[in-house]
Amino acid sequence: MTPSQQEHTLKRAVYWNEYGGSAKRWDRIRSYYRNRLTEIYQLLIPPGMKLLELGCGQGDLLAALKPSYGVGLDLSETMASKARAKYPQLHILHGDAHSLQCEEQFDFIICSDLVNELWDVQRVFEVVAGRCHPTTRVVINSYSRLWEIPLRVAAKLGLAKPRLSENWLTAEDIGNLLYLAGLEVIRAFQEIIWPVRTPLVDRLSNRYLASDMPDDSYMYLPELRRVRRISVSNRSDAFWGTDYDLDALWGFNSKVSFWTFRLLAEKEILAPMHAGGYGERIWCAPSDGTHGVLAFSPCKINWEKRAVWVVEGLPTAYSQYAFSKRIMYIDKDTLGVIFMEAYDQGGELWRVFFNMFSFTKKPYEGYPARPLAGAKYNYEDEWAFDPHGMTMDVQTAHGSPWDAPSGYSKPADWVNEWYFNEATPINTEQAFSINYLIQSAR
Repeated sequence: MTPSQQEHTLKRAVYWNEYGGSAKRWDRIRSYYRNRLTEIYQLLIPPGMKLLELGCGQGDLLAALKPSYGVGLDLSETMASKARAKYPQLHILHGDAHSLQCEEQFDFIICSDLVNELWDVQRVFEVVAGRCHPTTRVVINSYSRLWEIPLRVAAKLGLAKPRLSENWLTAEDIGNLLYLAGLEVIRAFQEIIWPVRTPLVDRLSNRYLASDMPDDSYMYLPELRRVRRISVSNRSDAFWGTDYDLDALWGFNSKVSFWTFRLLAEKEILAPMHAGGYGERIWCAPSDGTHGVLAFSPCKINWEKRAVWVVEGLPTAYSQYAFSKRIMYIDKDTLGVIFMEAYDQGGELWRVFFNMFSFTKKPYEGYPARPLAGAKYNYEDEWAFDPHGMTMDVQTAHGSPWDAPSGYSKPADWVNEWYFNEATPINTEQAFSINYLIQSAR
């Protein structure tokens, strides 16, 4: 250790010892930020894991994650002593992350608000790499450079403890240092945009402005005549009493940044891209009125040879996910997902999703059955209709098809029609708002 590094380490040890002596004052101000961090880590790390946290402070985050075996390291003897007293079930060490005296390997390694403090970030990442087994995940959070001036202002106003000089690293900087240490970045994202409890502002900023947050989803329940928000805590769960999961809709319906993709192959397959059968009953063994379709084989549709990419997606940013991977067959021309296969954690095929696209200038002969006054119905280009599809659970021999429209009545008997690019109340921006759904349910 060089004299400069020794001086750096000593200053920080003194700083955090002083902080530990007056922690109650600062913890009250930082409570919203710390609680929000805990919520995020709980989404990323399931209980019962073997965890290591570098820079564990008083051990609150480590304890909240409920590890089967938890090791914490902190540079401050005061902080480490408080952590041992509060959480005797944890193994708390006093020492420097640059020279960690622990040879065990862990399921998850946490560096929360640590990299800003380090003398040699790459060296610590090399230490971390030595404590990883092949499936270890390293979870890092750090301050954005945008916080530098606000933190200085807060310190002058007495709202935060004055800070020592820090490393203001970008996500790209951290990614490059991880690469040099032999570690691979799976996902990087913004999370806490507004770190202070401020009514309305904190929720709006942190829940809706962060680009990588899961989308809110709502559904209308006709029998209840109510709109309900769908829980997205586990997007791989089946919902609505069907075999569908949120991420499987239309073949793939998830945040791309939550996944790691690779191209498996390029090939030609038979697929329905001009399927036809709009508003018809196309299943080879349809329902007899007492149960669903008896066979998930479509008849009365057109098949053709299509060039596709075969792409594998691994759900690397989820802490809990039912599927180990999804394999998608993506049409090269339209970029539509024709088929999707979902595999269980044992690598066995579990579910199959199948879109039956129909690219056409009009969905059926005689369209529209109920024309709107003044409508043009002049479509020069082919449009992507998706009138039929299915998902099937191959392990339970159960599935859920869809037909839109249902095919149980003739077009002339339909109450409503598909009005493509025509000025009608169901084709306005308001029709896609939550308020419109609520008003429609009343």
